[in-house]
Amino acid sequence: AAQARALELARDAADRLDSRVRHIRAVVAATARAVSTDPADSLENDALLIALRTEAGAGFLTNLWVMDASGRAIGTSRRPRSDAALVRTDDRLYFREVLRTRRPAVGEAVRARPDTTVWSITFAHPVLDGRGEVEAVVLGTVGLSSLGSAVSANELPEGALLTLLDERGRVIGRSSDFDQWVGRDISGHGATRDHMARGTGVADIVSLDGERRLAAFTRTSEVPWQVYAGLRPDVAYAPSTAELQRDLLLLALALGLALTTALAVAGRLVRPLRLLGEDALALAEGDGSRRARADGISELAALGGAFNVMAETVTMRTVQLHESERRYRQLFDASPLPLFVADADTYRFRAVNDAALEQYGYTRAEFLSLSLTDIRPPEERLRFLLRARAMREAHERGDVAAPGLIRHCRKDGSIIEVQAFTVLTEYDGCPAWATTALDVTTRLRTERALAESQERLRHAQKMESLGRFAGGIAHDFNNLLTGILGYCDLALDALPAGEPARDDVSEIRSTARRAADLTSQILAFSGRQVRQPVALDLNEVVRGVAGVLERVAGDRIALLLDLQPGLGSVLADRTQVERVLMNLVVNARDAMPDGGTLTIATAVAYVVDEGEHGPAAGERVRLSVSDTGMGMDAGVVEQIFEPFFTTKPRGKGTGLGLATVDGIVQQSGGTIRVRSVPGQGSTFDILLPRGGQPAPVSPQLPPPEPPPMEGGDETILLVDDDDAVRTLGRSILGRLGYAVLAARDADEALALSASFEGEVHLLVTDVMMPGLNGRELAERLTAARPEIGVLLVSGFTEDQPVHDGVSSRGLAFLAKPFTPAALARQVRLSLDGRRAPV
Repeated sequence: AAQARALELARDAADRLDSRVRHIRAVVAATARAVSTDPADSLENDALLIALRTEAGAGFLTNLWVMDASGRAIGTSRRPRSDAALVRTDDRLYFREVLRTRRPAVGEAVRARPDTTVWSITFAHPVLDGRGEVEAVVLGTVGLSSLGSAVSANELPEGALLTLLDERGRVIGRSSDFDQWVGRDISGHGATRDHMARGTGVADIVSLDGERRLAAFTRTSEVPWQVYAGLRPDVAYAPSTAELQRDLLLLALALGLALTTALAVAGRLVRPLRLLGEDALALAEGDGSRRARADGISELAALGGAFNVMAETVTMRTVQLHESERRYRQLFDASPLPLFVADADTYRFRAVNDAALEQYGYTRAEFLSLSLTDIRPPEERLRFLLRARAMREAHERGDVAAPGLIRHCRKDGSIIEVQAFTVLTEYDGCPAWATTALDVTTRLRTERALAESQERLRHAQKMESLGRFAGGIAHDFNNLLTGILGYCDLALDALPAGEPARDDVSEIRSTARRAADLTSQILAFSGRQVRQPVALDLNEVVRGVAGVLERVAGDRIALLLDLQPGLGSVLADRTQVERVLMNLVVNARDAMPDGGTLTIATAVAYVVDEGEHGPAAGERVRLSVSDTGMGMDAGVVEQIFEPFFTTKPRGKGTGLGLATVDGIVQQSGGTIRVRSVPGQGSTFDILLPRGGQPAPVSPQLPPPEPPPMEGGDETILLVDDDDAVRTLGRSILGRLGYAVLAARDADEALALSASFEGEVHLLVTDVMMPGLNGRELAERLTAARPEIGVLLVSGFTEDQPVHDGVSSRGLAFLAKPFTPAALARQVRLSLDGRRAPV
């Protein structure tokens, strides 16, 4: 009995040590999944390791390290940081063992520093890459005093002593005089080597302090260490001696009583007692129908009656227990919510219902072979260990843990979000976690989708309102610019060369031209710019403007072209594509004030189906503009396409550059994506649908001299609601010899046509007018005068290019603002029955 008590003490200490080692290994393993193996992320590793060591609690881990495969530190929880640079572990046995086996290892007990008496031990865990090779090693250093506290029981018998030895026979833990004995090699003391070879046993020994003790020893299961529990002989044998003396006394009394009464009562006692014993054994084996005789000697009758009452009570309580267990099992198994019970120490599942099997996809046998950490994603297992520790502490304080929203991993690898309700209870007499896990993935996904849809709707409404506002302003502004540019051209034609006023008029015209470009930007971002799409080879477009882009970027920025051959073509407006490149290059130049590298690349990309709000699956042509500038954070990236949003100082930017790019890309049926990291530059990827045959590349020739304006004597009906544009058009066409009928709107134009008896050869009309628009006016007039030609004029259209749907009728188009030469050329071509490219 004394040996059994000593061995129980040793095994209890070993179990506590194994529990502590498992917990340390779990924390180090979880840390290995959370750290980065990139040396550039060492500071982020430091912050993570410091937080984990702090979260684990004071005295639990003295330090956490991350070492690369060469043994250099790329992360530590120690401060100052400069110490970490001096530490190398490539000469440590446990480090080389991890590299060789790719499995966790434990080091030997060493002094933390040569000049101190603090001893520690290191736990190592590998970080493997996708091929299973060791990229880095996470080290967790634990003080031996902490392990010693795990070995020591709260209350030891008087004079008892617990000692912990490593596999070499060195003392690494002791319940008393720890500092005196730690690190001492006692493998040669007495029969220590024999005990270490046997693993478990009991022996009488002379302990390290010279006292004789009954020593029980056993080996820990997690690491090859030996635990000794030594008891003083007088303390060890005292309970057994007392029990022996008591038993001998009772035996003597019983024998005397038996010898005195045996002959007198043997006949009346033996048989009833034997029957009563048989009934007791039957009741113990579960037979609740057996009852004892309650007659004869009064004492035996009373004993039989008491037995019968006990049997009735046991039978009733057994039935109640079975009924309670049946109801519990019915509620547990029939619950529509997933329920499972897990051991509070090992986290192994002990019970699980059918709803949990259906939700997670495991069979019952598979589920019961797992633990709570196995159903958590790898990146959240460390968080689970910390949360479990906090929940246990809350339970010990009497607090009730609130339900938490956590992520679980199903058998097929899919991630679900669950609302977990967990309580600490008992299962088969052991502490256990009982959890109800309600899958809320669909609900949360729906809520997020609804929130995203509302945000997209709000943004779309805002952009639509802003686009309508900007388009309306641009339309009116184009009318003003048409008048300014037209009268400037007329004035320049009238002023002889060398006239001082000619330079002033030229400067006015140049300023108006820049204003027209700004108007074009506004129309582009609002999606209302008139497009002139053709099949384009993006490589040819990039090469064509490379020289201009290089000059825009400046001497301090290197422009690189990475153009993939065989792109195919895209259907887009060449001028708009060039504007996109120009705006992105200007944006990149401003992001690299100290110079850098600007790369323009093209490639064929395949886009997967991104659902209702993303592009459809298929091949795209990708145009990328990358810089090595200052980059942007996530908050800036979310706003960069907002009109009038800019990070530049006041007066340095309008905030329309990237909004214009976004509008042009969307108008062309494409999408734009941004990748940016602060301090590491930005990349803009434009994805355009493939289609059409590229237009032939014309040789680079100097621009031809503009042809002289041709006139004629035909009759033209000019319709525009803007007085300046209408007056200018009448003046230009009148100077060219045409007979001009001018009207301010469709009603006036129809009245003029009806009252004019001669032939009207051409209708020149603005598209956007109050009342009937230009298209509707053209349909009315062509019905009344089938021979009349039509020339549509507009600065923008509300929905699609104005020439869509009417090209089959021979209608021509002229964009505002236009010059007198452009108007004259388009009118002449329309009258001659020719079509000019719009």
